[in-house]
Amino acid sequence: MDNRWRVPIVGVEVGVDPLIGLIPGVGDLIAMAISAWIVLKGITLGAPNIVLAKMTGALLVEGLIGHVPVVGDVIDFFWTMNVNNVSRLQSTRDQLTGSTNYGFLILGFFGPLLVAFALVGVVLLSVLSALGAV
Repeated sequence: MDNRWRVPIVGVEVGVDPLIGLIPGVGDLIAMAISAWIVLKGITLGAPNIVLAKMTGALLVEGLIGHVPVVGDVIDFFWTMNVNNVSRLQSTRDQLTGSTNYGFLILGFFGPLLVAFALVGVVLLSVLSALGAV
């Protein structure tokens, strides 16, 4: 998702994530849903809560910043959040319990995701209201 191709002139590696994010309206949601799979994999592998919290936090920050026009797209090109989350999982390989962490799944993953989606919805409705579209 983050580093599939190298841009020849600037030497930056890019992936599908920033390209998906360019789709107006739903691109960032699609990219966030795909990136969430890595966090969910960590939850099902039984990764430590602190690692899962960092992974979920990075996912939420990237998802929320991704909704900011232009700024979110630029950050998507340079921040390799998915690579970082996979590295976090690999570095704690010996601490994985192998059993799903249902407590974190509900409270640490779905809870913050619902709050983030609600926040995006409120901001979107506020902007549309201010523009007289709603």
